[in-house]
Amino acid sequence: MLFVVFLVLALWQASRLGGFDSDLGGDPDEGAHAVTSLMMKDYLTQGLVHGRSPLAFAEKYYQTFPKVALGHYPPGYYLPAAGALIVWNDSRSLIVLQCILVALLGVMTSQLIRMPWLAELGGAAVVLNGEVARVSVHVLADLMLVLLVLIAAVCWMAWMEKPSWKKSLLFGFVAAAAILTKGSALGLAGIPVFSLLLTRRWQDIKTLSWWGAGIPVALFAAPWMLWSVRFTQEGFTGDSPAGFFVKAVGEYASMAPWFFGWPLLLGLAVVAVRAVMGRVDGFRAALMATCLGMQGIAMVVPAGFSPRYLLPSLIPVLVLVVLEVPRLLQEKQAKVLASLLLLATTALLWRAKTKDVHGFAKAIETASAEGQRAWLVSSDGRGEGAMIAAAAFRTPDRIATTRRILRGSKEIAETDWVGSHYETKFANDAALLAHLDKTEVDVVFVDLSMPADQQKPHETKLKQALATAPQVWEKLPDQPVTRLAEAPPGTLEIYRRIRPTP
Repeated sequence: MLFVVFLVLALWQASRLGGFDSDLGGDPDEGAHAVTSLMMKDYLTQGLVHGRSPLAFAEKYYQTFPKVALGHYPPGYYLPAAGALIVWNDSRSLIVLQCILVALLGVMTSQLIRMPWLAELGGAAVVLNGEVARVSVHVLADLMLVLLVLIAAVCWMAWMEKPSWKKSLLFGFVAAAAILTKGSALGLAGIPVFSLLLTRRWQDIKTLSWWGAGIPVALFAAPWMLWSVRFTQEGFTGDSPAGFFVKAVGEYASMAPWFFGWPLLLGLAVVAVRAVMGRVDGFRAALMATCLGMQGIAMVVPAGFSPRYLLPSLIPVLVLVVLEVPRLLQEKQAKVLASLLLLATTALLWRAKTKDVHGFAKAIETASAEGQRAWLVSSDGRGEGAMIAAAAFRTPDRIATTRRILRGSKEIAETDWVGSHYETKFANDAALLAHLDKTEVDVVFVDLSMPADQQKPHETKLKQALATAPQVWEKLPDQPVTRLAEAPPGTLEIYRRIRPTP
């Protein structure tokens, strides 16, 4: 029953924030996650049935819809996402999946707190958290990661209560699943280590099953991580771990007050002081170790900064603070104070920005009948991802289609995964137009909706080149594009090749 209540709450929140209406361009990674989920669905329902090689299938898919991110990201998230698309072949099913994950996180929070009334309040506080709500309306792997991280922590709590090989291996299998969902789950290695330090149970290190937790990770997750490291490193900022850590301290210190809220942060300070002064039990040690391990990996791996990287620590912090109150006060007073703390946290943090991304999918609909050979989409990562995802979902037979989509950021410019080492490929208009002829491009999308200081030179050069050949390229009506609710709409220009009559 509680799951149903939280699911309805999450669906209402997602609808209120525009999750079911917006294009898939609210985050630079969103289009890639959506296209890769669709590819996994198509492979399971068509490629696997016909015995096609998964690698060959993915390569062919990428040639048509060049936003397949398998390799840059592990496959874990795409399996349940493919399942959602099998049930309902619509991008909105991926948002429904996010809402289901939010509801499960709320239920797990309640089960960890266990105290009547406070358990339900704690679960609702997680479901209504602003960053949880924001991520729930984007196609991202973070919520699934958080769920698996929390399950792993619960498994280790059980091991610490009564060590056994079964519990140790179960933790290892869940940890491997988390790592195969998102590489930052490597921070789960900190749970056994920090739990040992916090509880001071030094004899645990002599227990063979303590070491056994790493066996499933070594067998199942490590091979993928070793194979994909060549891809994942492309997404790193180039900072050394030490240099990145210095930056991360300042970044996350500024995020923490509005992510956790001051009531939770003050409560966390009390928890930390009491942990240093006294012995910590296995339950609390596993939660503290989760925060230390997951946040530690986010602060040394130079993958950039985002408030969603704090999500794995949200539920452990909330549970630790709520359960600390009864240890300080009498039962009645504790329930009142903990309730006020949760209500204050919810009131402070429930607001989230509306996802208002529109125009990219409409542009794809406008051009769908205009060209069948190749399209060139020229935008930033969000815009290209949104248009490619929209095209993929609107292509009836993605496996047999002969239409190809080319990315402007790759086709007429050169840059790496994080956008550095940028340069344009063509020196003049004639060379650029000749390349469009050679690649049989029928339709060109030039996205000018970014702020002027974010538009790349290849965008301007492409627009100028097309304008020099009006006898070849006809400009269709501009498509208004909205990227942010608070920002004015921009423009997406669409050009169609004028084919000679037979």
